[in-house]
Amino acid sequence: MSQSGEITRLLQRAEQGDSAAAGELFVMVEEDLRQIARKRKRDAALGAAVDASTTALVDEAFIRLVGQNMTTWKPGDRRKFFGFISNKIHDFLIDELRKQQAKIRGGDRQRVEFESDPPETTPERAGQLDLMIDLKTALLRLQEFAREDAILFRIRSFLECTFEEAANIMGVSKTEAVRSYQRTQLWLRSELKEYHLDT
Repeated sequence: MSQSGEITRLLQRAEQGDSAAAGELFVMVEEDLRQIARKRKRDAALGAAVDASTTALVDEAFIRLVGQNMTTWKPGDRRKFFGFISNKIHDFLIDELRKQQAKIRGGDRQRVEFESDPPETTPERAGQLDLMIDLKTALLRLQEFAREDAILFRIRSFLECTFEEAANIMGVSKTEAVRSYQRTQLWLRSELKEYHLDT
């Protein structure tokens, strides 16, 4: 099987909840994820985007994996790849918050640096661990009946894509991308009302 075919197979299996496939894919993109995390840290520290956009970094990773020839890409591969990466960035933010909480509580003294501080503004303008975990759970529930909305919200929020970029990735108009994001925001406010979300 070609590299492109293998990536497509892993993306499909990972999207269906196959943890082994997700693990294989993670190994392939781990360094790219770290680069994205470093970029987020720099941007947060400087208060502005000063480097290549996160979208460009994910695209570079995707092209490296599936090859330059677009005819080898399967419909939806890029969307699935962005969905996978944004989901992993969410996981990394949760892990980092757990590390910080353990440090505050005086837990394990040995700290492993991932080089990714939680951004000053998370998708719901809060960095609390409970919110990030509950947001993860809520998005998994949303994914069961509105998969495209969940993916668009993740790539917009965790990869900091513009609406134009998100629309291009999802294969929809900018107007539909905005509507999708707004639908998800409304649904999350209802699901996570204990956090009094203001986004």
